[in-house]
Amino acid sequence: MGNSVYAEGMGFFHKGSGGQGVAPGDVCLSPPPPPTGPLPVPYVNMLSASDLTKGSKSVKIQGNPTALENASEVATSTGDEAGTQGGGVVTHKTKGKGTFKLWSFTVKVEGKGVDRHGDPMGQNEMSDPPNCIDAQAMVDFKKVLGDNAGKPCTVPYDQEKHRAPLNKPHYDKTMGGPCWECAKLPNDPGVWDTLISKVNGQNQYSNGTLIV
Repeated sequence: MGNSVYAEGMGFFHKGSGGQGVAPGDVCLSPPPPPTGPLPVPYVNMLSASDLTKGSKSVKIQGNPTALENASEVATSTGDEAGTQGGGVVTHKTKGKGTFKLWSFTVKVEGKGVDRHGDPMGQNEMSDPPNCIDAQAMVDFKKVLGDNAGKPCTVPYDQEKHRAPLNKPHYDKTMGGPCWECAKLPNDPGVWDTLISKVNGQNQYSNGTLIV
């Protein structure tokens, strides 16, 4: 059916809207059975607006109830059926329901903010984090970086500590890499490598991007 009613440019998530939610990180324990398994396998969990429950009662969008803040649910999801029943590593569910984590703060129906296409959801029994960057993860990462995150390097280069052999292979490998003193990338003042790879004890970069 599609959308004909919008809130802040985002269509209402109503029962007939044809909307879907996709969560590509639904990790569930899966066969084989013990002693070899079960094994954690990531599935793509999907849900559909057609399974919406607990929607609006007095207000209908194109004749359908629409999803509301802290009330509506999508009754079931699909995509993780191959997992062991109750095998979700976080929620201990498979084919679990979904619930919106965000909604409109300005457009309300029956006194509640309306859920829209594009708002993040928790799927398979409302797993956290939802289908977006977890804000707490960003806070934790900033804490690791410390007070100097994003600031220019102020640590003087210690040549005695980091004297490099004067040969071309070493030059080619180190040019453009992170500062050996403070680990800041020369062309990206916002990226600092304060985390150490558990694989070989060295700072890990790929095309100028920190690999955590």
